Amino acid sequence: MKKRMIMLVVAVMLLGLTACNHVMNNTERNTFRIESDGITDISVEDYSNVDFTEEDLRAYIDAQVTAFTEKNSGTVAVKDLSIQGTTVKLAMNYDTIVTYNAFNGTAYDMTPANLWNEEIKNDVFTAADGAKLDKAAVEGLLAENGVNVLQITETTDVVLSGKVLAYSGCTMLDEKTVQVTDETAVIIYK
Repeated sequence: MKKRMIMLVVAVMLLGLTACNHVMNNTERNTFRIESDGITDISVEDYSNVDFTEEDLRAYIDAQVTAFTEKNSGTVAVKDLSIQGTTVKLAMNYDTIVTYNAFNGTAYDMTPANLWNEEIKNDVFTAADGAKLDKAAVEGLLAENGVNVLQITETTDVVLSGKVLAYSGCTMLDEKTVQVTDETAVIIYK
């Protein structure tokens, strides 16, 4: 029985790594993924002008994670690292947005909609169906149960655990994904 349990745990772990690897290998742009167990950030960078080895890069990243976790309470982990030619892809897991911000020096906001206190301006939000929303419509969305707001400033794709209800400062790619470019994006999702 114990042997079966160990084999089952190993199989589940391998499936998880395969799924992560598949997602990361198919990612061509920086991607910020909100998942049920936290945040996965996938960085895709061109290192054609930098001379390094994979071992050096892994050691540097591991040292950064270790230094952070020794001084902070949040959980940060390297999920995957791959080098394909001059392109480096790094997937990192964070337990919360607070941990993500502390590790990366950012100030993104992810909060339940009823706690979000930014001023809402008319005609800045677009609904998932493409319609422009006025202030009253946005306030109506924010009043719904289970609605969250993500405010982010980074050129990245954002993949949500729920569906996009409305957005501002970004482009909707599909029902769960938006693309942020140069401005601050606000995504209302459920």
